[in-house]
Amino acid sequence: MARNFFLVDDDKIWGFVVSKLLEYVKADASVKQFSDGRSLLQWFKQQHASVHLHPDCILLDIKMPGMDAWQFLQQWSREGFSRHGIPVYIVTASERQEDLELSVNFPEVKGYFVKPLKKEDVYRIIASVESLKQLQR
Repeated sequence: MARNFFLVDDDKIWGFVVSKLLEYVKADASVKQFSDGRSLLQWFKQQHASVHLHPDCILLDIKMPGMDAWQFLQQWSREGFSRHGIPVYIVTASERQEDLELSVNFPEVKGYFVKPLKKEDVYRIIASVESLKQLQR
């Protein structure tokens, strides 16, 4: 069951809101927040051998200081982390068609959601993660 979520977003208040929404929808949800893509990449470099610590999915904002989502995803792939098959869901305030079109260039991106996340969006993310896990077995 999907319960371990990594949220990459520089807005700590939004991170708190997402954590509470996930816990509301899924009582055993655990959310680890990273303020930017670099800190998540660093975490994976340190924990890469500990597969049991990997998240069920990553919720990724587009616009962050230092490294945006597209730069993160390029680096994620370059460093070989995409081989873990962790699905990424873009969760952003951007409604730009260009961003949506760019997201399809990254096979690990399984969905695109515009903030604020709604309860129905969280259900869709969880169902998608569950479905992907079934396919990987």
